[in-house]
Amino acid sequence: MIYNESLTANYGVFNELGSGSTIRRYRPSPTIDDYNKGYINRYFVKKVNENIITEISYQSYAGVNKNLYKPVELRWKISGPKNNIYKNGVLDKAGVTEQNKFEIERVKKEDGVDLSSALPNLLEYWRGR
Repeated sequence: MIYNESLTANYGVFNELGSGSTIRRYRPSPTIDDYNKGYINRYFVKKVNENIITEISYQSYAGVNKNLYKPVELRWKISGPKNNIYKNGVLDKAGVTEQNKFEIERVKKEDGVDLSSALPNLLEYWRGR
């Protein structure tokens, strides 16, 4: 093997970018307080050079390598009515289905990350009232 110090000096940074890049999948466990609050924050990363989306913990989200991953956050509604409730034609209470769909669309528009395949069940974690 040929060893070239100038190559190592110039391109060694790529090895550093890869260190600590292991992403661990995370599955939230909403608490009673979360259900009383009505939502949880969920965190995802999309690999920059691939269409791989992974849900991660907040701790992983805070330290993600942004050279390798695009991190996104959304507020996931977990309690309340299943669908929008209208009174006299005016929205009275936002439904879980519509609110979660809105959040997925917001992240796609603002961050360019389409979470629809990662979050196919808009009622995930939902407890109806």
